[in-house]
Amino acid sequence: PMVSWLFYLGGFLEPFLHSVRWPAVILGHLVLGVWYLILKDSISLEKYRTWIWLVLFSPLLGFGSIIITPDLPVVFFWSLSLALALKALNTKALHFYALLGAALGLGFCAKYHIVLFIPCLLLYIFAENKWKEIRWNGVLSTIVTGLIFCLPVILWNVQNGFASFEFQLKHGLEKSSYNIEWTTSYIIGQILLLFPLMFWAALRAHTPKDLRWMYYFGWGPILFFLLTSFRASTEANWPIVGYPAVLALALF
Repeated sequence: PMVSWLFYLGGFLEPFLHSVRWPAVILGHLVLGVWYLILKDSISLEKYRTWIWLVLFSPLLGFGSIIITPDLPVVFFWSLSLALALKALNTKALHFYALLGAALGLGFCAKYHIVLFIPCLLLYIFAENKWKEIRWNGVLSTIVTGLIFCLPVILWNVQNGFASFEFQLKHGLEKSSYNIEWTTSYIIGQILLLFPLMFWAALRAHTPKDLRWMYYFGWGPILFFLLTSFRASTEANWPIVGYPAVLALALF
């Protein structure tokens, strides 16, 4: 429903050169601001400016944000969730946990791929030994607010036999035989969408210890859909949520 809500917000602008798209396009470009909050204490302003140019000239993140698809809001809410998760781990403040749940819930109203945020976060916490930084009553507030903010999608599925959940599961994992073209086209697509030189630079990145989360939230979605490409045809834009972090890795 998120795309419909964004169009609804811009409905009064329809007579002005079809400016009904403005709320969605503005939301897409707010990703730059969210990532400034994420990176400002860890990298130089010069590196951040370089990252902005990489994002703006990315086919899906920059020019592609003019096309209002579920990818646009899910990237925003993924980025916002990342900022809030890092804040929650660093400060243990309860309100960051609650806001994290709200961001994930709204992201779920944009595109179901936001669920990949959870395994990426758990993998980061486990691999980097961050368990001591977790406030467990905060986790409960994340779950509660997450359920509240994704309630529109859950209610619709309850009323309609879980149709969209079933469709999405079959859409990415429905084939019984394997076609090597699924995997090769997916890999080539990722290299081209991220730019070959940036893809190579990100693979060779060596980040400071406090930025190691970039590996999990950048490569995590890309590797997940690489695995699903052995089960069914995978669309090149599916791991888009990981692109901002991968482009940030390329800076190193």
